[in-house]
Amino acid sequence: MGEKRECGECSLCCKLEKMPDFKEKGVWCEHCSVGAGCRIYSSSSRPSVCEEFKCVWLVDSSLPDDLRPDRVHLYGIKGDGYYKVCVDPSYPDAWKNEGAVVVGHLQSRGHVVVQVHNDQLNFLTGKNMATPERVLLDWHM
Repeated sequence: MGEKRECGECSLCCKLEKMPDFKEKGVWCEHCSVGAGCRIYSSSSRPSVCEEFKCVWLVDSSLPDDLRPDRVHLYGIKGDGYYKVCVDPSYPDAWKNEGAVVVGHLQSRGHVVVQVHNDQLNFLTGKNMATPERVLLDWHM
């Protein structure tokens, strides 16, 4: 196994993720220094949801460094039997263009749900996987 990755200059999750009782989805966290990370990183007041969050780029060393989320304007999250791709709404086509390699990589491992905006979801069948008869989404905005 390779060297453990760190977020570095990437802080895209600080914008795209909803943190219950802390911040809404799609707005920058008040503690984020965009391009530098969390200003309270080592503080005991850092929410556990932040500490526990891991995008696919952080945990999958087979994704190259140039596909770091802040560079492709999206990131993947592994769910139970699927992957969710969160796309920066400022770059709505990133999953088709810059992020195509990321999405293709995740698709080869399972089904992928791409969220571009709160009201737009795209379901992509994983490589060599049958299309499900139905898809049940338990979605929290």
